[in-house]
Amino acid sequence: MTEIIYAGRRLWKDRWSTAAAILVSALGAGLNTALFAIVYGVLLRPLPYSDADRLAVMDVSVSVASLPEWRAALPAFSSVSGYASEGFTVRGISEPRFLPVAVVDETFFATLGTTPAVGRVFATDDGPAVAVVSERFARGIEGSVASLIGRSMTIGDASVTVIGVMPARFAFPSDGTDVWIPAAAVRGVAFDRSNDERRLRLFGRLSRGTTIAAARVQMERARTALDPQARHAEEMTANVELLRDRLLAPVRPMLLAFTAAAAIVLLVACANVATILVGRTVARRRELAIRMAIGAGRVQILMTTFAEALAIAAFGGVAGLALASVAVVTIRTWAAGILPRLADVRLDWPVLLFAVPLTAVSAAAAALPAARAIEPPATMLRTAAGDTPRGVKVRTALAVLQVALSVVLLTAGTLLTRTMQGLLRDDVGVERRGAIVSQLMLGDAMNFKAADGRPRLDRILERVRAIPDVVAAGAGSSLPPNHATLVMTVNFRSESGSSETPELTFASVTPGYLEALGTRLSNGRYFDETDLRRGDLVVMLSESAARALAPGMDTAAHQLSIFLPGLRARGKATVIGVVADIKYSGLADRPGPAVYVLWQELPASQLYVAARTRGDTRLLESSLRSAIHEADARTPLMPVRTLEEVMERSVADRRLRAVVGAGVAILAFAIALVGLAGGLGRVVVERRRELAIRAALGATPSRAAGSVMLDAGVIVLLGVLAGVAAAWLTSNVVSAFVWGVSARDPVTFAAVATVVAGISLLVCYIPARLAARANPLELMRAE
Repeated sequence: MTEIIYAGRRLWKDRWSTAAAILVSALGAGLNTALFAIVYGVLLRPLPYSDADRLAVMDVSVSVASLPEWRAALPAFSSVSGYASEGFTVRGISEPRFLPVAVVDETFFATLGTTPAVGRVFATDDGPAVAVVSERFARGIEGSVASLIGRSMTIGDASVTVIGVMPARFAFPSDGTDVWIPAAAVRGVAFDRSNDERRLRLFGRLSRGTTIAAARVQMERARTALDPQARHAEEMTANVELLRDRLLAPVRPMLLAFTAAAAIVLLVACANVATILVGRTVARRRELAIRMAIGAGRVQILMTTFAEALAIAAFGGVAGLALASVAVVTIRTWAAGILPRLADVRLDWPVLLFAVPLTAVSAAAAALPAARAIEPPATMLRTAAGDTPRGVKVRTALAVLQVALSVVLLTAGTLLTRTMQGLLRDDVGVERRGAIVSQLMLGDAMNFKAADGRPRLDRILERVRAIPDVVAAGAGSSLPPNHATLVMTVNFRSESGSSETPELTFASVTPGYLEALGTRLSNGRYFDETDLRRGDLVVMLSESAARALAPGMDTAAHQLSIFLPGLRARGKATVIGVVADIKYSGLADRPGPAVYVLWQELPASQLYVAARTRGDTRLLESSLRSAIHEADARTPLMPVRTLEEVMERSVADRRLRAVVGAGVAILAFAIALVGLAGGLGRVVVERRRELAIRAALGATPSRAAGSVMLDAGVIVLLGVLAGVAAAWLTSNVVSAFVWGVSARDPVTFAAVATVVAGISLLVCYIPARLAARANPLELMRAE
């Protein structure tokens, strides 16, 4: 405690370097604490289910009616349940809202082994007219959460009563699920058949002692016996995977990569603090030598150094907790819908218990180089006028390490940023600028009467097209870059005899929709109002669909050789136009073939309305929302976004990687620059006698500055070369997160090396100029 008190006094006397050390320590500790809170909350904190390690999900979907047969065929599971995620309009409690709803069987909550925050879950004798809601949904309603129990609402076309509220941590099948209803509450859906086509995904609780491998074997047998399509499939395996692995496998590599990056920042921060402590040790070597000469032991001297490091780390750790709390809140906001289990991310006791040893380890790591700079008393007294050879080597190595680690992080951050830029610049097949879109719900459920929906759709589009400056407007069932409602495959033999099975997006649209999106017309014409009154079936194709379905033919006015699904009674379709391929499977995928039919031929209740304007899209957003509400007050209001925003939101996960990666890299580089400048500044102070003598003997200021810059150049060059080599060797880790650019892209490596070297030398020029401007008489008088 005495050493700590003395250390505090010494640090207070050198307030500026102490503040810099505490700041960089706080940044390193805060970043690592925040990322540990996220990693612990997402990856390590137990799932909110009873005996969660036995819960497994199955890559198979079964009909609602066949669920009992599947249960009987899977004895490896003590309980098997089904679920499906759908969107429904929810009315009766507040304004109409379109929400993600989980359609589940009656054993859903019992299989998960979870309890509600308020009320109860489904019972076998409840019947279909019940619902359980999320705490997020309940808190958005006026009144307390408990007051929602017993209230009635309409979900789709079913009237239900709320019987329970699930806690915020409960997030199955997805984080966005707000309502759970029994499968019996939803009417069956038939598509070209009379039987119910609704399907449920399966999950279950493994029996004790049953392994995942045994469950997979049993699933293959059950699928062969109960799924007729599987008997003829080339791939018979239906994967069975632990629920934890299914939820966390997609985000685990990203979180581990960020954790490694944060650890590098912590190393840079520790190296920075160590550089400051080494400089303080060198500056105090006369004092330390005298203390050792009059009887102070080496351990006591080491405790002096460690006390300063511990004080800096402790203050930095406290400040880091404050920074970590801000970072956690910020990342929870940015990562909503990207990272699972964000409700479990918080600064609680496990995270605080991580921060305490982190502080101690940081202090030890920072104190160790300073301790190695302590020489025997005679040596320190002999070298009182300059730095020791060991001190020079230690500080040089620390500076090189900081620059090298900064190069590694900046290279990764630049590659992630270039990935984002490449995705957003890549051709999607539409003109992004000048268009706004919103989701449109014509029906409260999946099955609705098209005769009722068409007048509503016509009124809405009429209002939207009447908005000033709107040049095109329409509605469609698919929206780029990643919303394809229906995908079909067509198997046929080409002229060469080879069998091909292209996968095509199948979209129903109104006249004006493709024009509103800015789709490029390659051949023929767009849909127009005259097509609505034609007696035959007309379609539009994308360019790759035209090559697959009508190779070598003039596609305009060409009749397809296949019947379209659901439209066989309308006969074979006539192609009236060809448009460019559009990305419907994500910005990172290639644009694929698509077939467009008129909405009246294949009505869909869930649509996207698009409008293109010659003016400011921001001014059009409120007008579009008002036009939809005025045309039909029953339609739930959905978010209105520009098409550019839709594209950006589709790569929100990559943006999160790019922002965090670039932010961490810039933070590490800034810390390294502070350390580099501070280290050189300390060198200038320690060399003031030498510089004064040189100046007195006739050396010019530029020679003095050049001497300092030469030392800085060697450090920067070694750091950049080491960093480029390390980034090259670790490029395989980064390659999993980049797109459209090589993880060993020479342009990126050269640019990062040039920027790091240039900025580092620019920062080093500041202490060099101070050395050049020094007055030799004042320096000698100070000595």
